[in-house]
Amino acid sequence: MVRGRPSMKTGRERTMADEALQQELERLKADIARLRADLGAVSEALKATAAAQAEAARERAREKAEQARENLQQKVDEALSAGQQVAAQLDRKVADNPMTALLAAFGVGFVLAKMMDWSSRN
Repeated sequence: MVRGRPSMKTGRERTMADEALQQELERLKADIARLRADLGAVSEALKATAAAQAEAARERAREKAEQARENLQQKVDEALSAGQQVAAQLDRKVADNPMTALLAAFGVGFVLAKMMDWSSRN
């Protein structure tokens, strides 16, 4: 090699360099293909995880709704039972004291009539 002049590669050296470059290029292509496959697998795993979490959330919501429905039904049943007990007590009181019940009903009706008459005048 002479100073100041670029070195010239021989045909054999060029061929070896081209082959090495070609091999490196093939390795890079293979690495990129593996990377794509790995990314696809990660994407599928994320989709599956998201779907499983969504299903779990739906199931929890269903359970909460069912629990709320059961609690509401229990409260309705308790209210109906209490109303039936009050009605039964009222029936007994009326049966035990019919005259008192009649006078009380008359008094309540009279007061309501007066209130309605008074409100219609104003």
